[in-house]
Amino acid sequence: MEENQGQGKKKILSVCCWGLAAFISVAFFFTMDLWRSEASDEAETLKDKVDSTVLPESKGENHLAGKIFSSPERTIRYVFQSETSMLLEHVFSMDAKFKMPFSILCDYSLDSTGGKLFIKPVSLVTEDSSTSSSSEISSILNESLFSEILSRYPKFETEENFSDLKILSLERAKKIVCGNLFEIFSFDYTLLPSALLIEEIFPEDYLLRREGLKFVSDDDSKFFKISPDSFYFVYDDTVSSFSYGAVPDFEDESPGVKFSCSLKFFDSDLALGEARISDAGTLEGKIYADEKSRTVQSVDVYMEIISAPESFCLSAGERFRTRLPSAELLEWMRLEDTEIVSTESEEGK
Repeated sequence: MEENQGQGKKKILSVCCWGLAAFISVAFFFTMDLWRSEASDEAETLKDKVDSTVLPESKGENHLAGKIFSSPERTIRYVFQSETSMLLEHVFSMDAKFKMPFSILCDYSLDSTGGKLFIKPVSLVTEDSSTSSSSEISSILNESLFSEILSRYPKFETEENFSDLKILSLERAKKIVCGNLFEIFSFDYTLLPSALLIEEIFPEDYLLRREGLKFVSDDDSKFFKISPDSFYFVYDDTVSSFSYGAVPDFEDESPGVKFSCSLKFFDSDLALGEARISDAGTLEGKIYADEKSRTVQSVDVYMEIISAPESFCLSAGERFRTRLPSAELLEWMRLEDTEIVSTESEEGK
């Protein structure tokens, strides 16, 4: 169906905290990506992403043009500049310590008869200019992330593998950008006199969402978070604890998806500003939905371990379960009493 074209990919920038050690590790692993040594992979990352998606045609009357809607905390603003262009202003809270604001120009279309909104990010807007180049956007994102990491761990600059940090960080940024730029995201919406109710809709077989999947063992000793561009694992049985991060590679498997990730161990001292990373081994697993449990609202999703290093305290065949909703939580966006002065000049057309 046309309304499902290109959907299912979303920024997966949000992270979670699991005690102090987990908090520090997540902040660091957010900027890390696997080192790609293959020449073909390196060449691929140098290419700008090509815009190959087409928005569904608009239907009915557009009652959103000229209006601005924002979340109660004002961390997200939808500025509908015209009937085809909108500015998405997003203050992303990477963790509990700092926030990163972004302005993203989007094309959009509207089916007001069916209550459907389709949004397509097309460029990053800065104070001075805008760019649709995925490599340029990645570089801008990378500089922000890289500076935050060094502000926390300035002594990391003396480590032997420091020269790899910016390359790894840039690769991570590219994966995030290419997973969102020129993709089409579909929403159900309801327009009220002073608010916009909006809910992102996913294909039935799509498992990895914006916030990622979270799995916890029955005894609470093992915690996992996995998204399209990050994997995070914490083990804490009150006797010993450790945490790892990685960027997973995915392979479609019927049913579900298979994943593999080369985990990195992060040893740090936030007070001293020191940090070290090391290889921790490869973990493989698969994620799939239990169709027998599916309802209109949600479905059970399992993560099953295929193989893992012995030190991870995981065994082949071990399974972890979570419940996945059919859509994101309904967001309430209030209507701002603000007049949009200009549209076409801001659209960059």
